Amino acid sequence: MYSCRLPDIQREINAKLDDTMEQLRKLPAKPSDDPLSDIVALLHEFTNDIKDHVKGVPEEDGLIQAIRPEQDKFRQRIRQTAPKFRPYERKHAGEKHLPSSKFLSMEGEEDAGSDDEEVDDDSKRIDLNGEVIYADDVQKSALM
Repeated sequence: MYSCRLPDIQREINAKLDDTMEQLRKLPAKPSDDPLSDIVALLHEFTNDIKDHVKGVPEEDGLIQAIRPEQDKFRQRIRQTAPKFRPYERKHAGEKHLPSSKFLSMEGEEDAGSDDEEVDDDSKRIDLNGEVIYADDVQKSALM
């Protein structure tokens, strides 16, 4: 009578043992004997993760890729605040012209250093009442 029930009991015991072992595996690790080393290891792992994200990752949702559009907008807004400064006196306004700025074209800007009206789009600039500032204006204000 008992011998026919033995295989069922054995299966129940094995199932309970498996459940118990699974619950034991889910328990957290025992406290470390060297918590300072554990903290240093966690900090090292964290700084490596941050370094990878700041350096850039090839995925589209990386940190650098996510902030790039806002960075470009910010750079353009800063450039728009630049005053229209001309490094010559006001009396030479119609005679002298600034050459194109090669470094601005490398940054995706149009030739913003030029005096030519069709190239220099000063309508987007936010400066001192929209007027051009000449070298003699700067000298006068410095002497005041």
